Amino acid sequence: MVILYEFSPPSEEATLLKRVLAIQPPVASLSSWPRYARDILHAAGSCGSDLVWRYACADEIAQDSLGQSHLAARPIDDELFRQIVRDWHYTSPNLDALSSEKNVSDKFAKLVQILRAFEAQGTQFRVIVFVQHRITAAVLVDLIRMVKDLSTFIRPQALISHDQEEQQNIMRDFAEGRYNLLLATKSMEDLDIPKVDVVIRFDLFESQVSYAYSRACLRGPDPHLIHLVENGNDVHRRILSDVSPSTIAVKTWMFRMSSQEGAIPPSTIHESTDPYRSDDEDAGCMGPCITDPCTSGRIYHRDATAVLLRFLARSGSSHEENSTIFHYRRMDGSESNKAEYVCSIRLPGVKSHVVTGDPCDSIAHARRLACYNACRELGELGSLDYRILPRPTHVVRIDDPEHQRLMNHQQNAHNGTRKYPRKCPDFWLNSRSVGWDHVYPTVISVRGDEASSHGPIVMLTRLPLPSLSSTKLFYIGVPIAVQFSRAAQLTLDGEKLRQAHAYTMRVCKGIMNRAMDYPLQNMPYLLLPLDRKWLEAHSSPADSIVLPSVEDDIPWNQVELAVEKAVIPLRYGSVQEVEQDVEDAVIQDRWVEFTRRYEVNTVRGDLSPLSAPTDSPREAGYPTFVAYCEARRKGFDRLKSHEQPLIEIKRLSPLLNRLNPSTRPWTESTKATAKYLIPELCVKHTIPASTFRTALLLPSITRRINDMLLVKELNAKLFDHCLREDLLHTAITAPSAGFEFDYERLELLGDAYLKYLSSVYLFVTNPQKHEGALHHARQRIISNKSLLEYADSAGLPPFIQSKPFVAKLWQPLDGAIHSDNTRPGPSTVEQQGAANPPSAADRPISPAEPETVPAKSKRSKRKRQLDEQGIQWLGDKAVADVAEAIIGAGYMTGGREVALKVTKALNIPVPRIDRWEDFGRKPLAVAPETVSKLKPGRIDAVERIIGHKFQRPQFLAQALTHTSVQGYDMTSYERLEFLGDAILDFMVIRHLYFRETQLSPGGLTLLKGAMVSNSALAALCVWSGLHRHLLFESKELASSIQTYEAQLKVRQDTEYAEADLEGRSPGQYWLDIEPPKALSDVVESIIGAIYISDNFSPVGSEAFFVKVLRPFYDKHITLKTLSHHPTKTLFELFQAEGCHEFEMVKQQMTRCEGWCLTDADMTLHSNFRLSVVVHDTILAAAASTSSFSASRRASFCALDALEGDPDFMRRTCNCRLQSQVRHAVKKALKDIWRDEGDDEVVEAVLAG
Repeated sequence: MVILYEFSPPSEEATLLKRVLAIQPPVASLSSWPRYARDILHAAGSCGSDLVWRYACADEIAQDSLGQSHLAARPIDDELFRQIVRDWHYTSPNLDALSSEKNVSDKFAKLVQILRAFEAQGTQFRVIVFVQHRITAAVLVDLIRMVKDLSTFIRPQALISHDQEEQQNIMRDFAEGRYNLLLATKSMEDLDIPKVDVVIRFDLFESQVSYAYSRACLRGPDPHLIHLVENGNDVHRRILSDVSPSTIAVKTWMFRMSSQEGAIPPSTIHESTDPYRSDDEDAGCMGPCITDPCTSGRIYHRDATAVLLRFLARSGSSHEENSTIFHYRRMDGSESNKAEYVCSIRLPGVKSHVVTGDPCDSIAHARRLACYNACRELGELGSLDYRILPRPTHVVRIDDPEHQRLMNHQQNAHNGTRKYPRKCPDFWLNSRSVGWDHVYPTVISVRGDEASSHGPIVMLTRLPLPSLSSTKLFYIGVPIAVQFSRAAQLTLDGEKLRQAHAYTMRVCKGIMNRAMDYPLQNMPYLLLPLDRKWLEAHSSPADSIVLPSVEDDIPWNQVELAVEKAVIPLRYGSVQEVEQDVEDAVIQDRWVEFTRRYEVNTVRGDLSPLSAPTDSPREAGYPTFVAYCEARRKGFDRLKSHEQPLIEIKRLSPLLNRLNPSTRPWTESTKATAKYLIPELCVKHTIPASTFRTALLLPSITRRINDMLLVKELNAKLFDHCLREDLLHTAITAPSAGFEFDYERLELLGDAYLKYLSSVYLFVTNPQKHEGALHHARQRIISNKSLLEYADSAGLPPFIQSKPFVAKLWQPLDGAIHSDNTRPGPSTVEQQGAANPPSAADRPISPAEPETVPAKSKRSKRKRQLDEQGIQWLGDKAVADVAEAIIGAGYMTGGREVALKVTKALNIPVPRIDRWEDFGRKPLAVAPETVSKLKPGRIDAVERIIGHKFQRPQFLAQALTHTSVQGYDMTSYERLEFLGDAILDFMVIRHLYFRETQLSPGGLTLLKGAMVSNSALAALCVWSGLHRHLLFESKELASSIQTYEAQLKVRQDTEYAEADLEGRSPGQYWLDIEPPKALSDVVESIIGAIYISDNFSPVGSEAFFVKVLRPFYDKHITLKTLSHHPTKTLFELFQAEGCHEFEMVKQQMTRCEGWCLTDADMTLHSNFRLSVVVHDTILAAAASTSSFSASRRASFCALDALEGDPDFMRRTCNCRLQSQVRHAVKKALKDIWRDEGDDEVVEAVLAG
């Protein structure tokens, strides 16, 4: 049963609330009480709002009052406040709807009416009312007791305490009749509440589990489940629709949920992750909890049953449909004579694994404890999906006064940038509170062309990492795949843990090629090698929740060797001995840990130390390799063997940013470098080369892991997991980060969607406003300034990824903490060195090797760079662009409904609209009798053109009526044009997004601009024949349309003939003709009319687009036809990409000179060759008899090349990145530090 109540927003604050807020000096400890008072003002009225302050009094009377001990907000200890509250005149509830002194909400009045309807039910009548907030339950009890005619038969009591004994006492009194009305929070719904005749859901909860609990409370032949729903509230309508059982499977499951054994839900149940906790419950003590390391979502005892039900629903195939879940065992009491119960649960996917809860004196609490233990064990197994956990209530917000006080002065008014903190993943912060008793392995492996040379590495974390999708790294623009595989929990004893820590530090030193040391308690993770055979045995993920183990595949002998020494001598002797020893080895020619490292190409048995260095530049000028060593190697005595073969080597690739596909390849020093080494003079690193190569990728990999963790956290906290994570990752990544993806394409889509949504919203909610007013109102919603405010209020900026990854600044604590006290300083290394003198292999580099000792200024610069890692400067437009990109990601994830949900999550104001279908329920301002009358047959003619039938033809008449028609000013097509313009923009961008899947944002913008221009729409209007049906009363307009049509026809015929002759598609033949604006306007207004006629469904407008607009666009508007000369298009495209280093190089020629030209070029007696050069790379070239023709053909080839290789500009051009980092940021920082004159700080940040 649904009872509707009217929403009547209070015109002003409650009187007592205003009096309290006016106390001078202000009361210091108001805490949450004003918010409680305002919440009750809306839920129950001003009478109830005044009653809130009774609970806030810090005196003995208030302490004894109902509910005070269960509210988390502290009582206010202020004498003046207490005096005001004690002396206040509290009025009784006035329910008279016609009275000017009515002081209760219509919602409360409807509750009273419901209760009055059951007055004749007798002494056995029982009712329970479910609310969200504890303060609501407490105040409603007081209000009901104050309603005189209810007090004779209603005996209310609040069930809001988390104390188990108090809960049981209240429910016992309720069953025995001392109370017949319970007001309980949602957190009580899974308890063993005595059966009732009526359940009233005062607040709505988006949960079919909650709905099932409410139904399970009912008894008798004529029970009532009543929902209080706000009249006209689309959110309430949707929630009620979603939670109502609509399938046989859900209805059957709800029926079986009335038994204490429960039933496994079908996979189709509708559940929200909103925990619907009372503010008091979040702030108060709710006992132990399980914290999800990734999202910081918490599972308390009260949440565990619902979480387990969601888990079982997802596991689906592992269970028989509707099989039971809970099994109980009664344990008879002894001294207290109280029986206790133990609940057990069999987990799916774990053979014979039963989870048991602690004994409790009620079945409900025994069930809660068993579910809690089951959730904990699933979490330890790494099988508890973070997406089914209660959504974290608190989001990092940057709009609070304290934050504004700290950040407002750190703005740059010149370029619109602001200083924001960079968010650290909660995962690492949550891990710091956990010891290393158990570790959770994640196997990192490289797949692809480079996979054979990369060994797997195990990352051990203190808490289980969530499932991570594979990611891409780049070797000179060539992608390789990095995959993450989770493994079963490990327990390392003290010695193994020490070895793992020492091995991790050895790997980190090898990566950075410098000394570093971090204590175990500060390490976010540990690293260990892994046998490659593990990957072969577990190439596909297992279906079971039991993960494979890595325990037997960790080569502890390698670990022990690496812990003991950094390098060991290389064997020398026969070719076979050397080959065996250098296999998978990293070679050094010095007995120090931090120096140049090499990998082996081959063992040269044909060369020896006495051979002449004919092809080795370093030894050139010396008769033999030995002679070079005698002359140049310090401390060289003599070789023990002159017969040993030489090793042909190459420099091991250094640490680079592998996340950026345009990272320049590493180049050797201009100094002559080694090509051959003598084995006897070499050592090899104790970490194998395959493991070392993967280790050199770890800085890039860990940065990507941190980004993915932040994406999961943001998706949970703001968007309720409604977005695809890869799309959200793209949406929060700025171009300045230098990754292979960024938000720009999604931003175009999101910008068009937001314009579309806001236009529809304003059109519907402002039926009397003209186009100009609607346009200004829309700008207030979608402007960058507004979007910045919305994004700030949602706490979005700290999650944005804008800073490029700087490999040389990497440290294992990156992303885990930004704190100076965790960074090793020189004193740390010195103290450790004094306590444990290093061996010869581990000793630091001596002063005799100055090239490896960093200068003092370098260390200072590095420290400043590290200090800047925790902050970022973001432009206001960049923040707004990210918000739009996230909306675009929402559309790509789930269409316009998910995009609407994301829009609302970003606090963009679209009030009282929850679904797109809600627009169709709003009243429209256009009356059929006020529009122009169309001639017979005109409606059918237009419908044949557009390919869709009008449901309400009066809107077509409105769309075709020009402003020149007298008497129809208010119903002219201008409002429809406003709506149609936004719809067209969105359809065009969406069409281009899917048609040009690889085209850059700059190219998409050029194409979109050409498609929605007035000239293109006017040409389309004539091309389709719609212009013949426009209604107007202007001779000038008639003449201009006639002239335009004639000119257009001539240009069209000419262009089609030339295109046919040249074997190309026809281009934009309309560009040089000025069109009447009415022609483009009528196209947009017809789109708007179709949309409204279909009750705000996009079906008709999309049919028009598919039948008319898309064929016109695909035929006439592509990159090659954007202008008469493709060179103009090409250069506009480069400029849109932000590229500054491009040119057309002309060369006169008499023959092809080795150039790869087309057959057509080869047959020409070409005199000119034109090359399109981007960053010294030839993109395309063509030849012809004239430079004009050659440039045209070269530009065509270049546009073809860019379409075929969309990543070319990303790989080749870094102008935008350099411009943003070197110019905008430099200007911002110099403005801030101008007074200090600290240019070194600026350069340090720019180097990062």
